[in-house]
Amino acid sequence: MTLPYTFRWTPRPGHPDESYQFILVESTFNNQFTGPNVGYVGEYTLQSVEPPWIPGMGNYSWTVAIYGADGSTGTMYDTRRVRFTNVAQ
Repeated sequence: MTLPYTFRWTPRPGHPDESYQFILVESTFNNQFTGPNVGYVGEYTLQSVEPPWIPGMGNYSWTVAIYGADGSTGTMYDTRRVRFTNVAQ
């Protein structure tokens, strides 16, 4: 996939007090990018990745952190793999 790219997920129905945060992990070089808290929405657009992130190389995966109004935290059940073919400037 090319950047920018919009990652999408389904917010949990009946929990509008929750908020979400996109997390991208690159396990080969042990890098992590954490996006801003986006509230109760189901998408985040990643504009670019900065070095040492390398497009087309590495083991990238993404997930979503979930924050409850009561202070509870969790992550999306799945971790999804992704491969980038470019780096947006």
